[in-house]
Amino acid sequence: MRLKKKGISLNIQQHKLLAIALVLTMLGGLFYPLSNTPLFSNLDNTIFSKTNDFQNDTNIETQLIKDVSNVGDTYYIIILLNLGLATLLYLHKEYSHIFTLAISNLSIMYANIIKLIIRNERPLGISAIDQGKIFHLDYSYPSAHTVFYVVFFGFLYYLAATTQLKETLTYKTLRWFSAYMVLFVGVSRIILQKHWTTDVIGGYFFGIAFLLALIVLDQWLAQKLVKQQAMSLPQLLKQIQQKGL
Repeated sequence: MRLKKKGISLNIQQHKLLAIALVLTMLGGLFYPLSNTPLFSNLDNTIFSKTNDFQNDTNIETQLIKDVSNVGDTYYIIILLNLGLATLLYLHKEYSHIFTLAISNLSIMYANIIKLIIRNERPLGISAIDQGKIFHLDYSYPSAHTVFYVVFFGFLYYLAATTQLKETLTYKTLRWFSAYMVLFVGVSRIILQKHWTTDVIGGYFFGIAFLLALIVLDQWLAQKLVKQQAMSLPQLLKQIQQKGL
């Protein structure tokens, strides 16, 4: 069954995804007041105090988790990722996904707008080193790294798991890499003492909501592209008949 409104056709599953996205957005907003209650404040402080042990930890596993944050700390890495992935999609004729990939970057702005509205302070404020980096405002809720990683790398996981090239080595590698980035970005932000635990939880709420809406948009664009391609041949034949060729 499909629902149509003003020329836009969405199936029931896509409407459900949008409904879930709306609920998660509301939960992300409602979770912030809860994060200031004694229960969650104690949780934040307890976990934050335990992260002091990791600041000078040179263990390879700890360093790998810390380095997850570095991927999103500079503009050129994000630009190179976008260009490389867009090129890969273009070469494999997955054209409709390129636009949606570009839209995923708006999640950075999305997260920072929420930060500017809520204005919750970071655990240690913002350092001089962090000033000017793409995610680093003076405010912490939600974690913009978490929002962006869930949206951007979550979308890559979706593409790697659903496109016709899902069995290729390139896409299998992207799938595992994307899953690693999504799962460990929250831990990375906490260990680095850039965010409270509740900031990260809020980031996952808002990030998953944006991702679900993005997937619906991607599916809608793919459907439109397939429809246009299916109509092109009959239209061409009609033009040939009209010209008497």
